[in-house]
Amino acid sequence: MGNSKYEMNQTAALPVDHTFYENAANLIAESRKMVASTANTVICVTNFEIGRMIVQEEQRGQNRAKYGTTLIKALSEYLTSQFGKGFSETNLILQRTR
Repeated sequence: MGNSKYEMNQTAALPVDHTFYENAANLIAESRKMVASTANTVICVTNFEIGRMIVQEEQRGQNRAKYGTTLIKALSEYLTSQFGKGFSETNLILQRTR
């Protein structure tokens, strides 16, 4: 048996075709890159929309938000209880659009 972990044993009926294995591996690698890229895009859009929603809720039709609002703290607690990590007050403040 050869050194490659992809080679079939000597009693296998099909011949070893490294190009086939490499093509299959490349397809999987490219698919994983596409999934990661798509996920990143969706996360960015979601964070932008959450930030926009925060600003709209804080302002409630006014040009400027009232200071001292507890919206971000309450939203952070709620989202963390629903989805776990990633929704700290700091993260939500960073998501706000200006």
